[in-house]
Amino acid sequence: GFIALFGVSVLNGIVLIGEFNNLRQEGITSLRDVILRGTATRLRPVLLTALVASLGFLPMALSNSAGAEVQKPLATVVIGGLVSATLLTLLVLPCLYWWEQTGFGKKKALRPHPGAVAGLLLLLLLAFGGPTLAQVQPSPSGPLSLQNAIDRAMSGNGSSRLSALNTTLQRTTRRTAREIPRTDISWLGGQYNSIRFDNNFRAQVKATYYQLAYLAGRQRLLATQDSLLVEFRRATALRLKTGEGTALEVATADNLLGELRNQQALTSADQRIALSVMQTVLNTTDSLTVADGIVPRRPLPIFTDSVLAQNPTLALLRQQTEIAGRQTEVERARLVPDFTLGYFNQSLIGTQNVDGQDVFYGAGKRFQGVQAGVSIPIFARARRARIEAAQVGRQLAEATLAFNQRNLRGDVTAAVEEIRKQQASLSYYEQTGLPTAQLLADKALVAFRAGEINYLEFSQALTRAIQTRTNFLDTLNQYNQAVIALEQVLGLP
Repeated sequence: GFIALFGVSVLNGIVLIGEFNNLRQEGITSLRDVILRGTATRLRPVLLTALVASLGFLPMALSNSAGAEVQKPLATVVIGGLVSATLLTLLVLPCLYWWEQTGFGKKKALRPHPGAVAGLLLLLLLAFGGPTLAQVQPSPSGPLSLQNAIDRAMSGNGSSRLSALNTTLQRTTRRTAREIPRTDISWLGGQYNSIRFDNNFRAQVKATYYQLAYLAGRQRLLATQDSLLVEFRRATALRLKTGEGTALEVATADNLLGELRNQQALTSADQRIALSVMQTVLNTTDSLTVADGIVPRRPLPIFTDSVLAQNPTLALLRQQTEIAGRQTEVERARLVPDFTLGYFNQSLIGTQNVDGQDVFYGAGKRFQGVQAGVSIPIFARARRARIEAAQVGRQLAEATLAFNQRNLRGDVTAAVEEIRKQQASLSYYEQTGLPTAQLLADKALVAFRAGEINYLEFSQALTRAIQTRTNFLDTLNQYNQAVIALEQVLGLP
């Protein structure tokens, strides 16, 4: 690509300088006339040469198929280089030719070599290029915390990158709203939702993180119960060996142990699924581990009417309502007459017959004029219909905003009631259920070892203790997910 670019640039320079020298050989002594006439004569060949090469690389620049990530940079460099090289050839090269021929105001007797100035132009092109080094950020290692997961997801997730590019695209169109003929000036007010305020995305990260923490806690609980059942299995086998127990006791212990290990396998599979979801959200293939410890209990957010008013959906609907109101003003403004004022300045390059003599008109011969006009909307029926439609659109936007406000309040109320229900259940488990389950398991194991209870009573007590602890973890996970859902509804980060 660079070889083709340099070749076209140098050849265009040689063509232009060769035309300058041919004009001087034909007897034109004015250096200014030589440059103007030569540039005008060779304008078409130079433009066509650059245009053909640029159009040849255009499909590569617009390609989205396989290999586009390699083709696009090449085509972009070549097309951009051809544009800049053409401008340098037509604007800078004649100035360099003038400077080389005059020698700072002194005429030179020797003609320059055609490639001398073209080579200087090539050096100018090389001076504006340079390699770009990409820095690769190392991925952090160690246990994954919630804030670290959110930060990595914000910076590396594919959907967040698309949102960032979309936000950049919307911000670059701020000068396209207010239009004056042939001049685009725009301003876009308000806040566009980006990854910084993407609550759906944050909620997905938080929900997945707490799901991983819940599964890790469940796996630890099952491991603890596994050690108790292994001890129970060993005790029943010993009782059978000594003749104090029966084969039914051993079968019961084996059944309980098998069910528990099946739950461990299912929990491990759920952990792998949740980790896969987290890797997808973080856009990484690194191995992720959640910090080991007690399953965290997410604090309940404090919300008021002002917090509820900051909901992104409501903010968007309020902006749409305002836009609908402004649309009515725009349609009314179109009933006002439009005034136009124009100015043109052009050149007609070529030979014209003036008073019987052929006169050459170059780029320095300019023709100019002024044009003014007024546009009056005589037939305004369609305009008035558009005004009525804009007013109806505003009413629709206001009704949509009120409807969504009512629905949002209902969703918040339902989420709060769900959280309160889970809070009451958690209070029971923390104050009564878990201590009772621990006491039940400990006392049952001691009594079974002492022969005070049989295997059936022990297995029932152990099953109730395991079920209580499992229900606590399930309730805690449901509470955390309910809090995350409430934060998403409120638009909290």
